[in-house]
Amino acid sequence: MALSTVRWIMQLTKWVTFCFGVLMNGIMIRLIVRHTPKSMRNYSNILLQTCFTDLALLTMTLLFQKYTFTTAKGENEVLLDGLVTFSEPEHQNWCLLGAIAWIFLVYVSLFGYVSQFIYRYLLLNWDKKISLCAYFLLFLAILIFPLVYCVNLFFCYFMPAGSSRFLDDQSTADILGLNISDRVPLTGYTFKKQAKNMSTSSIAIKMIEMNKQISRNLVVQASMPLFIYLSIVFLLCLILLKIDTHKVNWLQYFNLLSIIPMFLPSALNPIVTICVIKNYQIILVNDIKKIVKRFKLLFARQSAESPVEKWAVLTKHSIHLKTIA
Repeated sequence: MALSTVRWIMQLTKWVTFCFGVLMNGIMIRLIVRHTPKSMRNYSNILLQTCFTDLALLTMTLLFQKYTFTTAKGENEVLLDGLVTFSEPEHQNWCLLGAIAWIFLVYVSLFGYVSQFIYRYLLLNWDKKISLCAYFLLFLAILIFPLVYCVNLFFCYFMPAGSSRFLDDQSTADILGLNISDRVPLTGYTFKKQAKNMSTSSIAIKMIEMNKQISRNLVVQASMPLFIYLSIVFLLCLILLKIDTHKVNWLQYFNLLSIIPMFLPSALNPIVTICVIKNYQIILVNDIKKIVKRFKLLFARQSAESPVEKWAVLTKHSIHLKTIA
């Protein structure tokens, strides 16, 4: 398999994922805004957060995309392959900024599940209502670590004057990235330990109030970033072990294809939400039935014209032509 074929597969995957993801997230936003029942309105903010984050990540994936290769010297060579690229060296740092923004959105998608878990835990288990402003501050506080990581990564990758490629020594960024990647499981373990310390009766009473469908949805969506972690671990292994991917063809191809799991969950999240939450599922099925019914009525009206009426129209048209002649 040639490198051009792999890049063609990547481009096709990005376009299909972008179009499908924008369509499904748009449908999901409409369902959340217009058809969320009163018992689930407290969760609409976290569902909207996921949708808007997915839309931003899909857009940035289409505009800016980077591939990392490790050379024989142990240096990381970065190839930018998005729609927004500049051939002039003095403008390529703007592409770098876009690529770093894409990495930041990947972490926003990952760490968004942490803020959603904290919000759900405080709301249901501690009966604490969190305002939209407080939730926004909580979300920003969680994003401090990935923001520091991305800023450090930008300065590591910053292209010197007169250079045509991005070369970096990102050992500090790698260490910080490894520290970031364990925040989600550690946070989940902490809350699980706190829940065990509570009385069983109080947990049972509060579990009655919990919306099971939202809980399943968050659990399934929180497991989807595991694919992203696999990609991150693979890339970090290439960087830390300083494996020259140029010498091994299959490793070079796999290095390119390993980027796909980082933006694929953004297109699949709406499907997970619709399949798990029955209210949205029923409304979407009813809307599809209405659209199909309208198309059937439209085709029925067109086919309802009798052959006599069609013959009369054709005869009238031919008589008109003879009169003109």
